[in-house]
Amino acid sequence: MPFSVASPELDQDYEWLVGALAHDPGNQTLQASAAGLAYSIRSRCMDLATWKADYSPEYNKRVAQAATLTMLAQGCADEVLLREFGHGSA
Repeated sequence: MPFSVASPELDQDYEWLVGALAHDPGNQTLQASAAGLAYSIRSRCMDLATWKADYSPEYNKRVAQAATLTMLAQGCADEVLLREFGHGSA
């Protein structure tokens, strides 16, 4: 699969979820959505690594986004997300 530009929805969804969880941090529906988006961003990171772009500015940005979402997901973040992104800074 050739390199493709990231969908703008990744950033839009990220910004919306971070804002929504800032206003309602205990909302489990939003937390579950944050975990789901973290997985979507994880998938993008894997694509970037496949394209040998895992040292790119976008890769670093996506890892930071996934770490933030994992932290915000709280109990909805599973072992995979916690292992890969749970120790990142938000």
